[in-house]
Amino acid sequence: MSGDLNGTEPARGGVPPIVEGKGFPQPGGGYSVRESTRAKRVILRVLPHGRLEVVVPNGFDRDKLPAIVLEHAQWIEKAVGRMASRGGGSTAAFSVFPPEVHLRAVGLCLGVRLIPTGDRTLRLSQRGEDQLELTGKCTDTGACILLLRRWLRHQGRLHLIPWLENTAGRLGMSFRTAQIRSQKTRWGSCSSRGTISLNDCLLFLPRELVCYIMVHELCHTRYLNHSQSFWRLVASHAPDFQVLDARMKEGRRFVPSWAGGEGK
Repeated sequence: MSGDLNGTEPARGGVPPIVEGKGFPQPGGGYSVRESTRAKRVILRVLPHGRLEVVVPNGFDRDKLPAIVLEHAQWIEKAVGRMASRGGGSTAAFSVFPPEVHLRAVGLCLGVRLIPTGDRTLRLSQRGEDQLELTGKCTDTGACILLLRRWLRHQGRLHLIPWLENTAGRLGMSFRTAQIRSQKTRWGSCSSRGTISLNDCLLFLPRELVCYIMVHELCHTRYLNHSQSFWRLVASHAPDFQVLDARMKEGRRFVPSWAGGEGK
């Protein structure tokens, strides 16, 4: 295990050891993920300038990574702080999040400003359509992520549900109700009762991919399966659905790491 300036060995008790690599808490990045044929478990390493790399075994389920990083957030913050005190980089509070949040689907790009104070609480405020401010105990990484996720869920209700309603009206379809969720593996779903659930992370995707997901779920109100009849209906509203469906397999690249994705 490494214990030099490039990383500090975490204490025993479930926190993984540090290994060679590259990658996270930098101004403008989340954490990078690297697959390794030699890795037998998930490994974290804080590098110079407060960067974090998460090394995973080949084929590891990346949906589990946000929870793992959050679980060890305290250790990460301490390790980054130690490195900063040695001149190796900034504090974790300013490096977990990118300088902006880009909601491609609705054409919004908001800067993220962290304002540390002596308060023990943390507040998130939106200033117009181009600025988010986190004020208070900004070193509490988990609390910062929680507030951002709550904000993202609200944006989903604000933008995605009216969008779905307009799409349904344009296609001559209907649904019973809609809800915004933070699903780990699904972009959307439709229940037998006609309730459509949309993933709040759709906001990070290009607009045409979100349109496709909405068409897909609306077609499930007619066919609650993936039969030939279902796909014919999808094709009648989205002729290039096969191309769009293939692109969705890489959709997580548009989602930042703090929201559970593979992007920055």
